[in-house]
Amino acid sequence: MLRTGLIGPHDPIALPILMDYEDNLYLSDQFGYPWSKYGKSWFSCGGFSMQPNLLCSPHPYLLRDEIKHFLRAFFNAFASCYYTDTQMLCEHPLPDLGDWRGDHFKSSDESNAAYWLRLMFIDDDREDDLLRLGMAIPRAWFQNGQEISINNAPTHFGLVSLKYISNVSDGYITAHLKLLGRQTPKSIIIRFRHPNESKILRAELNNKSYSNFNPEKEWVILDQVSNESIIKVFYQ
Repeated sequence: MLRTGLIGPHDPIALPILMDYEDNLYLSDQFGYPWSKYGKSWFSCGGFSMQPNLLCSPHPYLLRDEIKHFLRAFFNAFASCYYTDTQMLCEHPLPDLGDWRGDHFKSSDESNAAYWLRLMFIDDDREDDLLRLGMAIPRAWFQNGQEISINNAPTHFGLVSLKYISNVSDGYITAHLKLLGRQTPKSIIIRFRHPNESKILRAELNNKSYSNFNPEKEWVILDQVSNESIIKVFYQ
C-alpha cells in the first residue's frame, strides 16, 4: 500500500505496518524463519519474507528516506537467495538460509532485485516530476578514490548517465551528470553520501559557486536542468 501511494510513506499507519513486519512476521514460524532459530541474528538475517525478493520490503524505506533500513532490506534479501555459480536468485531460501525451495531461479524476484539496485542510483517514478539521483548508494562505495557510475539508464525523462568520483581525502566528491532528455524534469536532486556522514559545506555547479544544497539531506538541487553538468561538493 505504501509503495503504490494508497498510503503515504509518512502516514501515521505506515510505521506500525513496517514495524509489524519487522517485529512479528519476517522472523516467525509463519514466514519460515522462526525467532528461536534466527532471533539472535535479527539484524543480519531479518528484514525479508520467505520469498525475499518478491515482497517489496525495501521500497517503503526508500520512500521514507530511511536509507540504512533500505540497504539492510535489499542486501539481506539479495544475499539470502544469490547463487554465485549461476549468478541467479532462487525463490525460497528454505528450510535454512543457503537452501532453496520452489523454483531454482525466479525472473520476477530477480527483476525486483534489479529494480531496487536501480533505485539506489535513479528514482524517477514518484509522479512529482522530480529526478532523484544517488538517493541510496552505500556510503562505503564513496571511500576515497572510488568511482561509481551508471550509464545510459532509461528513465521517464530520457537517458541518464551519472558518475561519482570520490576525493574525500582532499575534502570533496564530484558528480558528472548527462541527461539525454525527451522530457525535462522540474528539478534534479542529487545526493552525495559521504562515507563518514560529513555534511556538505559548499557546492559548485560547472565550476561556479552554487548555493542550492541541503547539508542535512546531503543533496544538491538543480533547478536549471541542462544536458551536462558537473557538480562538486566540499567538506572542508
